[in-house]
Amino acid sequence: MAIDPLRGDDEGTVFDRAAASYGRVGPDFCSGLGALLVERTMVPIGARMIDVGSGTGAVSLAASPRLGPTGSVLAVDLAPEMLAQLRYRLDGHMSTPFTTAVMDAGFLGVRSSTFDVALSGIALQSMPDPQAAVSEMCRVLRSGGSFGASVSTGWWWEEDPRWQWHATLLDELGVTIGEAPPSPGEYFLKELLSYMPLSGVTQSHHVLEFEFEDADTFWTWCWSHGWRGVMERLT
Repeated sequence: MAIDPLRGDDEGTVFDRAAASYGRVGPDFCSGLGALLVERTMVPIGARMIDVGSGTGAVSLAASPRLGPTGSVLAVDLAPEMLAQLRYRLDGHMSTPFTTAVMDAGFLGVRSSTFDVALSGIALQSMPDPQAAVSEMCRVLRSGGSFGASVSTGWWWEEDPRWQWHATLLDELGVTIGEAPPSPGEYFLKELLSYMPLSGVTQSHHVLEFEFEDADTFWTWCWSHGWRGVMERLT
């Protein structure tokens, strides 16, 4: 069975169901990756920024000290519950004015050339049409604006031999992960950007290691993000 992280049903998407604990269980990888993306993109003070696939706001929160009170953030996501958590967590903790909107990243309801900065943190690989999302990010970005995106090189167990047991377990259970996230991520991102009107594109690769307190924390963490889509399909 192929896994679709954005599969919706009567209870919303996987990310709607994971929203309450997203980024709050186990190692806080969301905040670290958000800060790294903002740093690499060199977000300027006073900029108008759009955060595409914002989740619960890790990128927006990291950008706020740089944007300052004269900047602004539009956080968009397809999962209403993720945006609800973003508003709950960021209200009173952001010096930058922000608004949220439920939007499909491939069809942004925003005028062209509106933003100074367009960012997407670890979200493109969960989208059914990431190419459309990148095209839309470029469309709403003004000439001379800054584009930034981060992707994973694959699921955490794919490139670390210490996690081979996890891959073996999935094989034994007959679980096929499908194409999200693709691996290796560098080539995925290069392909997405190859036809975009972007100049001065640079890429960097970072290896992040996380330590779990115990096995229970690990399995609880699995339920708190996109991997929940796999867990929900296990008997």
